[in-house]
Amino acid sequence: MLTAVLLAAAVAIVVLVPPLERRRRTALRGRRAAERRVELLETARTLPGRDLADAARVACRGLRSLGFDAAAVVERRGETIVPLHLDGLPGEGTTIPAAGSLAGRCIAERRTLVVADYTNQPLRRPERPDVGSVVLTPIPEDDRAACLLAVRRTVGAADDEDVEVVEAVAAHLGHVFATEATVRTQQQLLDRMRRLEDMRSGFVAEVSEELRDPLTVVRGIAQTLASRGEDLPGDQRVALLAGLGRQATQLGDTIDALLDFSRFQAARREPVLAPVRLHELLTPLAGERLAWAHPTLPGRAVRVDAELVRHALDLLLSTAPERALEVTTVGPAAVAVAVSGRPPSRGAPEARGIPEGLATSLAGQLVLAAGGRLRSAVARSVELPLDGQDGAR
Repeated sequence: MLTAVLLAAAVAIVVLVPPLERRRRTALRGRRAAERRVELLETARTLPGRDLADAARVACRGLRSLGFDAAAVVERRGETIVPLHLDGLPGEGTTIPAAGSLAGRCIAERRTLVVADYTNQPLRRPERPDVGSVVLTPIPEDDRAACLLAVRRTVGAADDEDVEVVEAVAAHLGHVFATEATVRTQQQLLDRMRRLEDMRSGFVAEVSEELRDPLTVVRGIAQTLASRGEDLPGDQRVALLAGLGRQATQLGDTIDALLDFSRFQAARREPVLAPVRLHELLTPLAGERLAWAHPTLPGRAVRVDAELVRHALDLLLSTAPERALEVTTVGPAAVAVAVSGRPPSRGAPEARGIPEGLATSLAGQLVLAAGGRLRSAVARSVELPLDGQDGAR
């Protein structure tokens, strides 16, 4: 009898325990998933609205609290991957090449990459023996990806739930980055409007100056010829008439330049800022008269309205045919294009008869509308921003 009872109990254990254990494990997984969702929502809630560095720090800290051994937010700048924030990883400030790395591939392909064994991954950069499994997902911003979020597990492979968590945090970071980019763009537009207004005021003064001088000379010569032209010796009368012709020509060129500028502006659509390689932008203008401060500069891309920039630089080059263009870098986010060569002396005939000051003033307005700025009127240098994928944030 006792044997039968024990046997029945054993059968009951064999039959009932596995379903109960599975139910217990399912409940435990559900509870852990709920806890992770709460922590995920808390991470998303505490992300700062505009500060990129702070948002990256909060996101990485939140992912660590969700059970990952390390987290990182990195950005592609040109051909280099630069860390914005590292949590649980050494090497703050260390950069790696984008080509031939998982990070570069993730950003280029704009899709999540899951690597079960990072140690044996041929694209591992940097090479760390203790990483284990990693998840990399791009951070979307304005229909493109220049940043990514990465996490690692030293023990065990990342599962679908891990991927979902990382992608959710990356999506929230994308909203923060997009907001910051919008605010930055609006601020840049306001700055450009202020600079444009200042330049317009200076432009009116410049035009007044350039018109006043030849008009004064023309008026003086005309009055001299009208009052006592018959009494003047023939050679003086010829010299005065020649001077009158020169001043009239300069005045006509100035007015023509203003009318051309007015017609150009009236016919123009809104400036369209788009990436363009420097060699494509400048070679048609200067050809062999181009000097590059660094051999990689011709392949760099700036984000400007190419037509407006060419028109502005053409104005600066037009006042002296022997001039050239020199291209240099201005920090990590911009390049400078300067017109080299000595400007013509005051009173000397310019190539088009457009006064130097007026050409510089017109060029300044054009390059400002094109997305750059006049860096120096004296040095005749303009600054052009590198494209976001090619420069720094």
